[in-house]
Amino acid sequence: MALPTVFPAATTIVLKEPFLKTQCELGEGPIWDPRTQTLHFIDIFNPRLYHYDFESGKLDVEQFSEAIGCLALRKGGGLACAAKRGYAVLEPRSRPTTIRYLKETFSDAELRYVRFNDGACDPKGIFWAGTLEYKTAEGDHVPGGLWRFDPRNDTAHVVDTRDITDSNAIGWSADHKTMFFVNSTVNLIYAYDYDLEAGTASNRRIFVDGEKLGLTRNGYGKPDGFCIDKEGCIWCARWEGNRIVRFTPDGKAVDLEVHIPEAYNVTACCFGGPNMDKLFITTASCFANRYYADEKNATNQEKYPMSGDVFMMDLSDLERLGVKEHKGVPLYPGIGDFKWRHEFQY
Repeated sequence: MALPTVFPAATTIVLKEPFLKTQCELGEGPIWDPRTQTLHFIDIFNPRLYHYDFESGKLDVEQFSEAIGCLALRKGGGLACAAKRGYAVLEPRSRPTTIRYLKETFSDAELRYVRFNDGACDPKGIFWAGTLEYKTAEGDHVPGGLWRFDPRNDTAHVVDTRDITDSNAIGWSADHKTMFFVNSTVNLIYAYDYDLEAGTASNRRIFVDGEKLGLTRNGYGKPDGFCIDKEGCIWCARWEGNRIVRFTPDGKAVDLEVHIPEAYNVTACCFGGPNMDKLFITTASCFANRYYADEKNATNQEKYPMSGDVFMMDLSDLERLGVKEHKGVPLYPGIGDFKWRHEFQY
């Protein structure tokens, strides 16, 4: 029986078995480091950081005391992150690895309801990350926001809060003239004009409108993390949607679906592997949104038992693949080491 789809012409690939049985509560932030042939990803709610060595097949897990929202590669090796209190580097020289903050962005009062979610670094090392909207116990509404950290002058500030709900994936077109940003709850992907030299974004407009495309029916859920290939196609995970969808370069249609029938919350994806011909996909258990950790979600976890595992699709047989090393060193150096303001080099 054909899978239900609002895009009958789209190619559908089904993944039935997980690549890594991790059962993450909120698996997120996959990033491939071509220098070490390692896949890194996180479980935000536990919170844990995973490192999968592709050559040896070894999976290492590190436990932290506070949440990490997203990862970025450091120029000198290793990882940086947007974490609970702001922007930081991860220091593996210590035992265990510690989070060393370079820029704390939230006050103690704000930490009750604000945290970074997804983010990414541009080719010059400007680290963009977004926060989630929140309603306080007193009934106040705190909007989500798009943040920008510039290591050149050690500044961090909110760039956009207009109608932002759950901030998610951030990425750039191949020419770096457009930055894309997911506003999950309202089912939108925005595009901004991007000035790479200045590291600034402007002229926000809607690039993908999930409602208008019909991506609410037949279990398509909401947009979550994404990666971008060199053709300009956005490969977007669908929260509560059991799949990845690939949008055409104009954002007006879907030409490929990766269906994961036994994982309910598909959260993010990245390209990787020795030949950059693998698509790694993170998922979350049905308890990942703790505001809805109820009987319904318990039932969903039983129905979708692979929720929380990591999946992999081999892309080598796809036509028009053209995978771009979007998070690899050849396109941008990641983030500078240690004292960014003094030691960051372009």
